[in-house]
Amino acid sequence: MLKKSGLLKLLDATGDIDGRSVDEVFIHQNLKVESFNDVDTPCLQFVLGKQHYIVTLRELAEMFELLPEKIVSTDKFDDYLLGEPRNFNVEAVYKRLTGKRFDKLKANGKYLLNPALRYIQFLLGYNLSSRGKNYTNITRHELWILDSLDKGIKINPAALAMYTITSWRQKASSPMRKLGHLITTLARRENVQLDEGKLRKPMPLTLRALDKHGLVKKDKYGRYTVICRVEKLQEAETESEEGPEAEEEEGEEATPLMSEPDHVNCGKTHKRKCIHCRFDKLEEIQETLRALLDF
Repeated sequence: MLKKSGLLKLLDATGDIDGRSVDEVFIHQNLKVESFNDVDTPCLQFVLGKQHYIVTLRELAEMFELLPEKIVSTDKFDDYLLGEPRNFNVEAVYKRLTGKRFDKLKANGKYLLNPALRYIQFLLGYNLSSRGKNYTNITRHELWILDSLDKGIKINPAALAMYTITSWRQKASSPMRKLGHLITTLARRENVQLDEGKLRKPMPLTLRALDKHGLVKKDKYGRYTVICRVEKLQEAETESEEGPEAEEEEGEEATPLMSEPDHVNCGKTHKRKCIHCRFDKLEEIQETLRALLDF
């Protein structure tokens, strides 16, 4: 779904992040954003490697390597939506995607019926949104993105990057920590000297965050399994509220919500059903999520 949309590189933050380059780009006095109505109007000014840049959406997409050159350099790039349409019906979309009524204060990504959209909304809140917490709360802007993805409508990834930059620029209460993987991609492209000794990875995911978002569930043995359908999440929550069921017969193993992925034990010599056994390698569960959701 994300591969076809062109949003994969934007949302799935991977690779190194050069903090020095990120801080240089997002210095207030150097960073200027302008409104745009097309892909060839200059809309962003910043400094990187002591060089001053004034770029359009088309140039930004090329510099960040968000889409193939055969798209960015042709009229095909004009077909990608730049923003939310005026007639977007957030109530109807939330109802269709979750089966629930929209409440701005209670809207939550874990209620999304489609597991692929649920994971994408997690990535939107975690890697793209300018907010630093409450990323499980689903916003109107995110609902528009998810609705477009669900319908196969393509959104301009450079325009979404600009939305994140603009939102942060308006608030600017803390250092910018989003889009760092893209800034580092640009720095390498422009042969900016990186601080190799201080390169870091994107903010790590946690099993607690994935659990909160309804993507995995922890069973009574401390094992995390991927939740494929919302019904499974609701069943798990009901079982948790009612208390553990009768112990399995001797020799039987607890049945996880899904047969895959297998749990990873903690490495100690003890019984297999150890409450400390869990997914210790988040990369493994992320790969499982990507595969399950046709990512």
